[in-house]
Amino acid sequence: MPNHLIFNERPECQDRVISFLQKMGYTYVSRSEAEQKRGSLSKVIFTDELIRFLNKQTYRYKNFELNFSGKSIQRAVNALDASLLQGLSMASKEIYNLLTLGISVEENVVIDQDVPVRQSFDLSYIDFDYPANNIWQVTEEFSVERPNGQYARPDVVIMVNGIPLAVIECKKSSVDVREGVLQNVRNMSPDYIPHLFKFSQIVLAMNPNKVVYGTCGTSADYFVEWREDEVQWQEEICKMCSPDGNTIEQDRAIASLLDKKRFLTIIHDYIIYDSNIKKICRHQQFFAVENAIKRINGEDGKKNKRRCNLAYSRQRKNTDHGYVS
Repeated sequence: MPNHLIFNERPECQDRVISFLQKMGYTYVSRSEAEQKRGSLSKVIFTDELIRFLNKQTYRYKNFELNFSGKSIQRAVNALDASLLQGLSMASKEIYNLLTLGISVEENVVIDQDVPVRQSFDLSYIDFDYPANNIWQVTEEFSVERPNGQYARPDVVIMVNGIPLAVIECKKSSVDVREGVLQNVRNMSPDYIPHLFKFSQIVLAMNPNKVVYGTCGTSADYFVEWREDEVQWQEEICKMCSPDGNTIEQDRAIASLLDKKRFLTIIHDYIIYDSNIKKICRHQQFFAVENAIKRINGEDGKKNKRRCNLAYSRQRKNTDHGYVS
């Protein structure tokens, strides 16, 4: 672990977050290694990891299983870096659609000596069905260059296949968690580092005793706490991953929101755009939909999950229990 006297970190909260995530199966990437992977502080993606994940995928043509060309892989990488010219919300929406739907790329298919056939095939940025197939990493002190040449430095960033999908601000127990919220909201603004947050799906602020979350574009007043229904599941994770054998509130929140399967489920099924405002579910909605899905038998349950969730969100979004906006 890095020397906190050098980096002026908050070991009471931040060290524990990283240790907990490592025990959950995330690979720790040091600050210096992360900066090497990024290439420069103006970039926020681990491009080599993203390419490595994309290169593992194949497509089928007739009875052949083929690798995607380097040109298609590079096109997928380039497409993910959506422009901020139309604002953070539009860039975030474009990226979200790519993350959840994938991208269609054209390949020149040549089988034996046949005439080349040009056909489109789908590439995925995340394997939502099998979380273990993804590359899970956590890094800290993630310095990002601002437009004015200065830097902002979120405390912890979660990388999935080299993409920064979660940003965490950590505080001591003596510091109000709202300070972390305000830092996140400030860092989303055009003068700071929106080019990091356009990729973020879950944004957290925490101290050891309280954790609140939102998503890209969530205003300070709408960050909320998570209340877990599957308490035994949550406590089992905490028991396995606690650095000292004790369980505190930040442990519970990390288990609930950043467990690999839960994390991907929330991203894929529980984020919506309402009038171009990005919204993430509150815990009441998540468990209401999940419990409804459990009552649907057979494969139709999986196919109807997104539709059930969206219908429920439209019904509830204007109430006090609506999506976090």
